[in-house]
Amino acid sequence: MTGVIFGAAYFLWYYERSMMGPLTKGPGQAMPDLHARETAIAVSLCGMILWIGLYPSPFLRMMNGSVQALVDRLERNTVAERPIGTGHEARGQRQETDHPLASSPGPRACTKCT
Repeated sequence: MTGVIFGAAYFLWYYERSMMGPLTKGPGQAMPDLHARETAIAVSLCGMILWIGLYPSPFLRMMNGSVQALVDRLERNTVAERPIGTGHEARGQRQETDHPLASSPGPRACTKCT
């Protein structure tokens, strides 16, 4: 907990000294504005973002099949289930009742089973 507090204090101290310190003549003073190529890229990205925001149906149509398949699997409740015979018993190891997490409540988190 003290590491988080000291980290936040150091961050604020660093931010104050770097952003709100005295202005000095450095490399940031002579930096030119955007060139034509950079402006064209920025304008095209802004146009694409605006297009997706105003007319998203072409992009949503591309995702429709995979999203519908995921929704169907969620409705059938088959996403989190594991097929029978894929655990320890299929690999010739100990049975499910011998498993160390067999009697523990809640979800199982065995690194050997995954």
